[in-house]
Amino acid sequence: MKISIIIPAYNVEAYIEKCINSVINQTYDDIEVIIINDGSTDNTAEIIEKYSKIDNRIKIVNKYNSGVSDSRNVGIEMFTGDYVFFLDSDDWVEKDYIIKAVDVLEKNNIDILFNGWVIDTNGVTVCKYDFGNDFAMDREEAIKTLIEQKYFGWGAVATFYKKDIIKHCKFDKDIKFGEDFYFKYQTIKISSKLYYAPINAYHYVRRETSATKSYSIGKRMDDLKVIKRVMHIETSEISDVLYFKEYIPRVIEYAIMSISSTTEKNKKFAQKFKNEALENFHDILFSPLTTRNTKMKLMILRLHPVVIKIFGKIYMRRKKITCD
Repeated sequence: MKISIIIPAYNVEAYIEKCINSVINQTYDDIEVIIINDGSTDNTAEIIEKYSKIDNRIKIVNKYNSGVSDSRNVGIEMFTGDYVFFLDSDDWVEKDYIIKAVDVLEKNNIDILFNGWVIDTNGVTVCKYDFGNDFAMDREEAIKTLIEQKYFGWGAVATFYKKDIIKHCKFDKDIKFGEDFYFKYQTIKISSKLYYAPINAYHYVRRETSATKSYSIGKRMDDLKVIKRVMHIETSEISDVLYFKEYIPRVIEYAIMSISSTTEKNKKFAQKFKNEALENFHDILFSPLTTRNTKMKLMILRLHPVVIKIFGKIYMRRKKITCD
């Protein structure tokens, strides 16, 4: 069984060597490594070129910068393995990651294999996502699990996709936020054999610094569009879960942040988000699907704008974010 690994890379000279070493030093040899250099302006291209000369399993694509979704699509078009997984260029996998996955894949003839994962922050493992024993699930159960992020998240990584499944799917390169969720949803919709195994060997590297991150409300609206897209496709039960657990919490958060913003382009969204949240105030407040945290923020939206702005500024300071 051949396993392909797709690695989009953009300006990751500080991380790409560890990423590549983690795959070429796997205990399982039958692999294909596709690295898409997405128009890097640092030394990323030189580093991956060096590795391609010492390991003929590595294939390189150099292209203009067009984003991670387009880069992954390039990899999907050209990979030749029986299964494929995506590896972000600042992440890495333990040396037995693939052989453990292959063992599960060969025994169960799976369309999609979901794994556990590990979060590393500043070089230290801070969290392991391990949800117990292996288990199979049907399509409906997998969709519910995806939406609730119960056993696996919205990201495209830490997941093995069968060639026959993934070749029919593409990332929407026009979506900047929420593209992983919709891609994963698409693959589940056309799969019949779905499986979870607690292979906690994918290390998601979260870089935390003291710096404040800039946050664009306009760009973040993409994830609302994606959630709505799925809500229109799914049953009322799944749509309700999406609405109360994912869509409305985002609308409320974006309303508070827009009201608190100092830029005009973000302020223009404030009334739109506020109206959308408050027009269904009672349904949201009394739904058993709405979390206490969301209800609290919803109540704050009914207060004077000055109070909302104060809360929003405190909230953003704690999250280390600003609205650009």
